[in-house]
Amino acid sequence: MAVIALLAIPETARAASRLLLELGDKGMAKATLTLEPQTGNQAGVLVRILALPFELDSKHRISNPDNVAVSVLSNSNGYALLSLLAPQSKQPIDIKIDNAFNLIGGKIKDRVILKCEVSYQFLRQHRSVLDLAPTTISSYDITILLPNKYDQAQLSFQPMGDWKADEQGRKYTLPASVFKSSASPNEVFIAFPSPFENDQQWKIIISFLIGIVLLTLGNFTVKREIGEIRLGLIIAVAIILWLIFAYFLYTAPKPMDLIEWAIAPMIPMAVAPFWGIWLLYAIKNQGEIQGKITLDSQPAPYLRADLIINGVPKKLKVNDDGTYKDWVWCGNKTIDFQIRADADGVQGTVSSSQHSLNAKDEERVETLNLQSLPLPPSSPSSGVTPTPSP
Repeated sequence: MAVIALLAIPETARAASRLLLELGDKGMAKATLTLEPQTGNQAGVLVRILALPFELDSKHRISNPDNVAVSVLSNSNGYALLSLLAPQSKQPIDIKIDNAFNLIGGKIKDRVILKCEVSYQFLRQHRSVLDLAPTTISSYDITILLPNKYDQAQLSFQPMGDWKADEQGRKYTLPASVFKSSASPNEVFIAFPSPFENDQQWKIIISFLIGIVLLTLGNFTVKREIGEIRLGLIIAVAIILWLIFAYFLYTAPKPMDLIEWAIAPMIPMAVAPFWGIWLLYAIKNQGEIQGKITLDSQPAPYLRADLIINGVPKKLKVNDDGTYKDWVWCGNKTIDFQIRADADGVQGTVSSSQHSLNAKDEERVETLNLQSLPLPPSSPSSGVTPTPSP
């Protein structure tokens, strides 16, 4: 069971500090640390060590005022130590940390738990830094901003009566004074309904869209015969699907789940737009040739045909029924061509007349009929019936 540990210890700094944790509904939390005006050293420089009650996520990003320097000293075992260097000021100092920590680890079934261990037991190696008062700040008024508004009956607290709620029912504050009393609890936490119950919605949406696209591709194979309108429709649907996939990939709490689940059906979706765009371009620049070849005026397999353009032959695929179809790149030119047919056991090749073809035109070539070789003549009969061998 993974939980997000928020660790707190008795306050050692002179001025109160506040820690606001904004729990986003996409699985990440944003932290805002506010330091009230404090007295610096004789040179008017404020030097502080900030013990944060959570371990920073690898994607964290710290934002601070231009005249304030902040760096990470240590980040492990459920805590982070930051160093702060700033000029003495009468104004509060705000330090913002985007993607501070991930909430998914604290999800148990349909609830998220933010757990605080007031003993600060995970800070061992640098524990003596907590005694450097007032240099070290390690205790805060912790305010948690929930991602949604919940009824009190949906929330759980420890200690029960020390959390203060705002009017909207989303913001709850636990004052640092709770940890000063002799009856300080060993553990405090807040539990609330998971805002990630809909984090699987992308599976439903993408499954539906993939089904629509595959159904479309099943009825209209991505080839030029379906026409420009249907090709454009397939391209548009495939691109929209990829945009939605990219959106959920960016916003899903666990992007790898989406990749592992959707990578196989998304591969043909990745090819479809490029192939469709190429076909749309080809349709506008190619002309179509159709024709038929027969043997003794009958369809026959194993016939051969060549497309001859400027004296250069190109093999054509001839179907078993003798029909053939091909596309010729014309661009802005008129292409002159001829068809030559051949087969084994025929009297010779047969060539069509000369034809001309322009882009987006369809040219039907006359049927080419091959003639079989005549059978050899049989020997004349002698009228004598041969005697069968014994």
